[in-house]
Parts: sequence; structure tokens; C-alpha cells
Amino acid sequence: MAKKKQSGKKHKFKYAEPNLTVQAPVSAAAGAAMATSTAGASTSARLRPAAGNDRDFGYVFGDLRRIVILAAILVSVELVLWYLFSYTGLGSSIYNLVKV
Repeated sequence: MAKKKQSGKKHKFKYAEPNLTVQAPVSAAAGAAMATSTAGASTSARLRPAAGNDRDFGYVFGDLRRIVILAAILVSVELVLWYLFSYTGLGSSIYNLVKV
């Protein structure tokens, strides 16, 4: 028997291949009309990613904000405990309770 010829890749990963879409050519009249219609577009509309762009990393900023908030809370708790155990009688009383 002859070997089966394998063509193409075995796996298609979501972000490995770029999205290559071919756009239809635009006539001169349609191009001029589009240029005048987009001239008054808002800044946010011009900064949006292309429609074919599947990569959206907007969630990263929210995750980083949560990480920074959590780190600030943990550092502040550590500083409060350090102050309580070092400069008040709480540290020595807890040490005497735990001491065997």
C-alpha cells in the first residue's frame, strides 16, 4: 500500500497564525467618500483594533490592577503586624503563650 500523503499542519493554534484577509479593491469614488466620512470620526473609533484582530489583551490591565491592590494590602497588613508585635505588649504576650 502507498503511504498517505499528509498536507498541512497537524494542529491549528489560535494565536500562532496571523489573520490574513484579503480586502476587495476600493474604487476612487468610494475611497473618497470613505475618507470624508472617517475624517469626522471620534478618536476612540480610530484607536480600535481591526475587525479581524482576535487578540484582545484588555483583561490584562484589570488583572494587573488587582495584583497591585492585593500586594498593597498584604504589605500594609505586614507593617501593622510588625508595629503591633514590636512596639506594644502584644508580641511578648503571644510569645509567652506559645512558649513551651
